[in-house]
Amino acid sequence: MVLTRQTSGEFSEKKNARIGIENAARVDAVQTELNDHYSGATNTAGEPVRFQFNVTGVPVENTSSAGTPAEQQTMATEHGLEGQPAFDVARIKR
Repeated sequence: MVLTRQTSGEFSEKKNARIGIENAARVDAVQTELNDHYSGATNTAGEPVRFQFNVTGVPVENTSSAGTPAEQQTMATEHGLEGQPAFDVARIKR
């Protein structure tokens, strides 16, 4: 989740268009950084691991702060994806 600037009816059409372009560039930059950082990753057995990141822009009024911890939790819950284990834990031999 990437915080992006909100557009507004109070802004000119040109300014809102520029905000949209900046927002897309911000999301793309985070996606690229994650892919670059984790490309070539391997697990403990030396096998290649591929990560797939779902990077989404979330428009907020102030991108320099995500609000209070409670507001951050609400935002994370609203935009979160439910996780699923990649394997059945009950089937693992001990």
